Amino acid sequence: MNQFPTICMIGTAMTLYFLAALLYSGSLFARGRFHGRYASALALIGFVSHTGAAVSYPLIHGSLAALFESLFGTFFFFQAPPGRDHADIIRREMQQVEWSEELGFDEVWFTEHHFIDYGLSVDPGTLAAAAAARTRRVRIGLAAAILPFHDPIRLAEQMALVDILCDGRLDVGVGRGNRPAEFRGYRVPQEQSRERFDEAVEIMLRA
Repeated sequence: MNQFPTICMIGTAMTLYFLAALLYSGSLFARGRFHGRYASALALIGFVSHTGAAVSYPLIHGSLAALFESLFGTFFFFQAPPGRDHADIIRREMQQVEWSEELGFDEVWFTEHHFIDYGLSVDPGTLAAAAAARTRRVRIGLAAAILPFHDPIRLAEQMALVDILCDGRLDVGVGRGNRPAEFRGYRVPQEQSRERFDEAVEIMLRA
């Protein structure tokens, strides 16, 4: 039996479900601004379900049109295969950030992970500042800063500073996190992640 039509139908259904979720949440890349003298772009990315990593929050400004603002980007996990030197991985990935701009990509994205070889990007804010020093045009995105692991006021200050350093090119995604090992490492009860996330978003918007 030809399974191709069935696969197409499943793929179409998943696409429609995903688009419906975007419409419900406001936008995938809902971009806003921190209030105050040091305006820092805050783009909230909601990748999540009630059991998952985050809740989508539309911010001050933002619409579905922002979803199409950056057409092509590169995403950096700083993954560490067995036997590879971690310092060398970080240097090589930052070199690829420069190549992304040279090759015409619209944005470079950094994730956040801890205590695992899946990703050495333990501080996306620092990586964003390093990218700002190495590039001039490409936008710089965090996907995402894991709020239960951060002091929200400190993170808001850091993001405002990085946004100034990169001349307003910063997009900040935030999330709840979903890996038990990371919560254990930071001694944060994972069952508190949603409450901590909601509180941190509110504080950052007021900062």
